[in-house]
Amino acid sequence: SPLDDDLDQKYISRVAAMARAMVRGVFVIALVQGAAAGVLLAIVGMPYVAFWSLLCIFLALLPMGVNVIMIPMGIVMLAMGNLWQGLLVMVGSVLLVSNIDQVLRPFLVPKEAHLNPVLVLIGALGGLHLFGFLGVVYGPVVMIFLVTTIEIYFDHYRSEATLEQ
Repeated sequence: SPLDDDLDQKYISRVAAMARAMVRGVFVIALVQGAAAGVLLAIVGMPYVAFWSLLCIFLALLPMGVNVIMIPMGIVMLAMGNLWQGLLVMVGSVLLVSNIDQVLRPFLVPKEAHLNPVLVLIGALGGLHLFGFLGVVYGPVVMIFLVTTIEIYFDHYRSEATLEQ
């Protein structure tokens, strides 16, 4: 890199911290979403809650994964005449379980990344749109790279340009 070693180290440390946090965050969020789905299923009296919760944890690693199980399960409950149970499963899945990702992801960013939680959320949503499932990790990493580049420019190169004038 043509940059000084301390600037290279700043890039490397921030990008590595963000990548570790986003990869770890995918698994933490999947665990929390699966547990929340399990609580919903336990409330409505679904048999084999542990099995369904475990299945939801694994499916939560995919986009819309928990809803792949919960929405059809709610529809079946409605068709069987369990109205409040089916509605609770569907509404709870869409409003509660699906939004856990947007609530938790900004809080999983380490302090050494120096990135605002709003920028993390924008990076994750933009990355998801551009890169698909892996964009949840790629988006915040690209965002930290952009923010670090702007910060280095303002701290080092802009101040050098004003000193030369």
